[in-house]
Amino acid sequence: MAQQEAERARFVVDKAMQEKRSVIIRAQGEAKSAKLIGDAVRDNPGFLQLRRLEAAREIAGTLSKSTNRLFLDANSLLLNVNDAQGMDLGSRPAAPVAAAPVVAAPVVAAAEE
Repeated sequence: MAQQEAERARFVVDKAMQEKRSVIIRAQGEAKSAKLIGDAVRDNPGFLQLRRLEAAREIAGTLSKSTNRLFLDANSLLLNVNDAQGMDLGSRPAAPVAAAPVVAAPVVAAAEE
């Protein structure tokens, strides 16, 4: 019985150490990712436009799979095409533009029979 308790305690300690390493590695990866994104934004103003287009494509793809009907304007999709300053890749905007929140009706799943 004592041997089982010792094995269980070792397992718990090993699991905690593994989780600790996992959290550290994840945090290091996120820090490096944030630095790389910051460098890309600083060095290439077109990077933000690319990210906006990727976000719009992801939103449109998600909404296209929904059974709900939802109409979004360019601002909701983060594609403010009429904003000359936002589309000018040669200059940097003075302040970030706040995006309008995307609100969708809740999806009701059919009950399993």
